[in-house]
Amino acid sequence: MADPASPDLRAHFAALLHAAVRKVAPELAEPPIVVEKPRQAQHGDYSLSATFQIAKALGVKPRHIADRLVAALPEWLPAPGSSTCS
Repeated sequence: MADPASPDLRAHFAALLHAAVRKVAPELAEPPIVVEKPRQAQHGDYSLSATFQIAKALGVKPRHIADRLVAALPEWLPAPGSSTCS
């Protein structure tokens, strides 16, 4: 299994998030998408500060943007280079 913090996996998540941002806020210039490991493990495997930038630009709460981004992601997130399961 791939290391959840591997650069390839983070780059893959960043590409998926770029597409989600274009769906959620097409009127905005895309903020830089940097997928990082949170400082505190209880906050999950990844963190994304772009949510705060988008929320501020749209005048809504970051949680609202986060929920919309999650909804805009594909339901199934294949790992880079993997094939679909049968």
